[in-house]
Amino acid sequence: MHGCCCAPWAVLLSVTVGLAARAVPAVAQAGGGPGCGSFVMERVSDTLSVLRIGGSKWELPWPVYRFQVADVNGDGSDDAIVGVEKSTRYDPVVRRRVFVYKNYRGHVRPLWLGSRLGRPVVDFSFVPSEGVLRVVESERSGRCLVADYRWRSFGMEFVRYVAREREAGEALRIMGGASAP
Repeated sequence: MHGCCCAPWAVLLSVTVGLAARAVPAVAQAGGGPGCGSFVMERVSDTLSVLRIGGSKWELPWPVYRFQVADVNGDGSDDAIVGVEKSTRYDPVVRRRVFVYKNYRGHVRPLWLGSRLGRPVVDFSFVPSEGVLRVVESERSGRCLVADYRWRSFGMEFVRYVAREREAGEALRIMGGASAP
């Protein structure tokens, strides 16, 4: 977080792939406290959440499974990374997607609305020390892989595989930010 008065924190909204679902808070805040230009995610219903920054809001009419704030594109300003479950124009199957929103002069604006990464997404966590989005993805075998992606001009670019052919719980432990039962 840059130029803000409060410590950053991220909220895991839910993880369900092969694991017990976790409770989804009605309001989750990341990136600092009120008045600090922080992103706030308000869960209105199971299929409607609102991403806010100051007085600006962006409605997300899909289930949200993860919300995190980090400087994804390296411009010195925090971005909201939101995991949603939806279909897209290019992939009609409802799947987990990763969307990134930016703070543009105090307004929530889309930075990247990813229809997919390499494989279907299970979960993700941004690793600030490495500047990468660490993603657990489903392998064709039914097991999971862990991959790193980095922002490149317009979108996420594959960097490396961290692990392949792992059970979901192990892959989530490798990813970090999520615990297996």
